Amino acid sequence: MMVHESHLYIFFEIITPGEVGKIAAYKTKDLAEFDYLGIILSEPYHLSFPFLFRQSNNIFLLPESSKNNELTLYKFKKFPFEPVKIKTLLHGRYVDSFIVNKNEVFFLFTTSDKGLEIFFSENISEEEFIPHPKNPICVDPIFSRSGGGPLYINGELHRVAQDCSSTYGKNLNLIKILELSKISYSEILVKKDIFTLNENWNQCGSHHLSLEFFKGQHVIMVDGKQNDYFANKVMDCLRRIYKNILRSFTRKSS
Repeated sequence: MMVHESHLYIFFEIITPGEVGKIAAYKTKDLAEFDYLGIILSEPYHLSFPFLFRQSNNIFLLPESSKNNELTLYKFKKFPFEPVKIKTLLHGRYVDSFIVNKNEVFFLFTTSDKGLEIFFSENISEEEFIPHPKNPICVDPIFSRSGGGPLYINGELHRVAQDCSSTYGKNLNLIKILELSKISYSEILVKKDIFTLNENWNQCGSHHLSLEFFKGQHVIMVDGKQNDYFANKVMDCLRRIYKNILRSFTRKSS
């Protein structure tokens, strides 16, 4: 989520069976009615985990693009539309990333096959990101994959981690960051398994949480995990078969 002027914007991954993930958005001015803004960002490869942040009057978007073996930064020309690719921050398969600006240093939290890693840079647009000497800072699958952007609770920096120890997005954990600098890092677990997962919409898990202050109140957005419908899997299979037939027909025609 991001508050801009008089509206709260909600960015999320949207996916149609047989298609790659795209980034879409809603906006609301009163938390009662929500206007769908459509697809905000589409690429030939899968996109997810849209992290947004401000810097120097600009708004940036950092989606997961691991299927393209890169982590790419976008800047909005006209928020909430027209995100333009400005820089590839990292090359490789990095997932569920976010950035923290602390003392004019940009700390990039991201997860690779090694675990949770941190990279840092003093100029996000012009300088390369440097690996933190403590990498990987976490290798435990219960805590090593981000479940949302950074949270400030009573002025203290926290991160949300999704439990992927037995299944993807089993639950969420809250972790306080005690020390963060170019040479050091430490953290402590505050709350394990934030949710009881006793509702129909989240009974299979939860893997993302976002927090914003809007219209005088704290707004919390969280997702729920459910088993997919069998019909979706059938439709996905049929779409793939149709695409393969179409590609084959196109090649023969040319």
